Amino acid sequence: MKTVLIATDYSSAAKNASKYGIQLARILKAKVILLHSYHIPVLATEVPVIADFDELEKENLRTILAEKKLLDPQMELDIECISCFGFVVDNIIETEKLYKPDLIIMGMRAVGVLSEYLLGSITTTLILRTKSPIMIIPEHSEFIPPKKITFACDYNLNPNVDILMPLKKLVEFFDSKMMILNFLKQDHTVGSKKAKMGILVENYLKDIAHTYYFEEEKDFIDGIIHFTGKHDTDLIALVPHHHSWIHNLFKGSHTKRLAFHTTIPLLTIPERDQD
Repeated sequence: MKTVLIATDYSSAAKNASKYGIQLARILKAKVILLHSYHIPVLATEVPVIADFDELEKENLRTILAEKKLLDPQMELDIECISCFGFVVDNIIETEKLYKPDLIIMGMRAVGVLSEYLLGSITTTLILRTKSPIMIIPEHSEFIPPKKITFACDYNLNPNVDILMPLKKLVEFFDSKMMILNFLKQDHTVGSKKAKMGILVENYLKDIAHTYYFEEEKDFIDGIIHFTGKHDTDLIALVPHHHSWIHNLFKGSHTKRLAFHTTIPLLTIPERDQD
């Protein structure tokens, strides 16, 4: 991995994710893009007053440069700071198009229903629209080299298994133990499509250490959390599907729920490749 994009809003969860991302980038020897999005505040007075844009721009630049210094006081890493006006989702997507990062890192906190909805909406939208893998770091997660990675796989994957390249590279770099987890219904017969995909995945991952686990189907989230706790997992990886996990945001998605109910970092891998 050559480039890591870290999105921050300076919240405690974002700061924790930034620290995680910096430690990961240091080990990977990757360039870091540190991105912050801001809006023009409207002051609460009898007559609405809009803050001076030029000064606001300068203040946000000073803030992100100070954050860079805190994250890398010895200036050991190549960190490029971007502070830009606009909506966070749009800015992340535009930055992704420009830099084509190998990984996007962002924090996640669970503090009540409203923040879950708002933060979950941003994360879910990014998973749907970006072409880069996204690593979601729960607020209280500390950086641990991912020696045990659980890949929750239902074998309904893009026939181009090269989409798993980011996951494969992580496993190879950290010499990780990869556990491929699949939930089956009782008395379930594997169809020809899934069987074929299983063969493709096996051939693609043949050079790295991996073990298959087939669990009887249960609640998807509870099942993963139970499995990862039992097997001391350091990272959960999955490929979210548009039709079943992301499309209906108001009813939530497996990906969103999982991010709020585990302290283990979550890596989501897009089903499409970068241009």
